[in-house]
Parts: sequence; C-alpha cells; structure tokens
Amino acid sequence: MGWIPSEEEYNPEITKEQWIEFIQDKNIFNENALITFACIQKAKIATCADMAEEFGRSANFYNTNNWRTGERIFKKINCPLSEREEGGNRFWSVCCLGRSSVQGRWEFKIRPELQEAFDETGMLEGIEVMEGNILNLDIEELTKLYEEF
Repeated sequence: MGWIPSEEEYNPEITKEQWIEFIQDKNIFNENALITFACIQKAKIATCADMAEEFGRSANFYNTNNWRTGERIFKKINCPLSEREEGGNRFWSVCCLGRSSVQGRWEFKIRPELQEAFDETGMLEGIEVMEGNILNLDIEELTKLYEEF
C-alpha cells in the first residue's frame, strides 16, 4: 500500500524555511513533539505501537503528539488539510505520511520538507528518545555508570 495521503493528492504547502521557523517555536514543537519526531526519525518508518515498544511511553503518546503538532500548525497558518474518506481531517498528515503496515498498524514517516528542516537545524540531535533511559540499562552498564560516578 502506498503512502497516504500521496504527495500528489495532498501538500500542506509548507516550505522548508517555514518548517525551520515552526520547529524552533516551542508553542508548536513542544518537548513532547520533538521527542515524538526524534523517535520517528530514529526508526525511519514506524508505527506508534512499535515506537512504544522500542522507546517506551504509550502508542497514544506518539499518535497524539503527531496529530496535535499538525493541528497547531494548521491553527497558525491555516494550511490545507488532508481529509479522510469518511470525513474529518488528518492533522497528522501535515507533518507525516502514513500507510497501513503488513500487521495492519498505521506507520508513519516524516514529510521530506520537515525532515530537511530537522536535518538543517539539528533540532532532533541529542534528544533522548528512551523513556526513563536509566531503567533500560543492563546491570553491566549500570555498574559502569556507578563506577564513573
């Protein structure tokens, strides 16, 4: 299955320069949004459930932050929105493309222009993607941290 919405079907009409402005605006890309997109970027293509399993937090954390970020951008600039066949807007599609995976889960990837803005600004570099990272360390890593302390 192809990406939905296809780039031919929908374009939020946001330039890389606008994306750079938005990702530096903490009212649009708050801490949770940056964590969400850092996880999507690290996974390349990911379902919310896969990210929850790999990085922690709930699947809803990723879904909600993707959706709400798109909604905040829409409210700021009134960009075009992709609509579902059954009605309603796909706010998540402002920032991402999505498709149904083999497992029937919805997987996402970051829109190319937004990815370019993240790459150019380095806004996702150094963001800790693991929830409660110290809890995910094995005993050898914890011992090493203790000894360094």
